[in-house]
Order: sequence, then structure tokens, then C-alpha cells
Amino acid sequence: MYHEAEAAILSGQSYEIENLRLTRAELNQVTDMIAKLENEILRLEDKLLTSKNQRSRFKIIIPGGYAKCR
Repeated sequence: MYHEAEAAILSGQSYEIENLRLTRAELNQVTDMIAKLENEILRLEDKLLTSKNQRSRFKIIIPGGYAKCR
């Protein structure tokens, strides 16, 4: 979504529809949000990889069945 907004801004900062002039968001705000979200993705991927290397401490409880430790 933000990459689409970035492309739209790069194609033209403002446009006009039926005598109504519209201005798109500021490019720096969109690129800052893209960087923030990409960093969050990297952080979560790293956390996921790190947690896979550690022993999980939870149980899956199946009603009427048995508890399976992970």
C-alpha cells in the first residue's frame, strides 16, 4: 500500500478533477513509513527465527484428548 502511494506521489504531487485540485501526501512521510514497516518486518522475522532456536514453553490442549508439549 505504501509503495503504491510512493509511486503515485512520484507520478505527480497534485492533480485536478472537475475543478477540484487535490494534493497527495508528502513523499518523505510515505518513505519514512516504508522504512519503519520494513524495519518492523526484519525485527519480527529475527524474533521468529530466534524463537525457533529456543525450546517453546507452552502446551496444546485438545479437549477430550491429550496435552502435547512443544
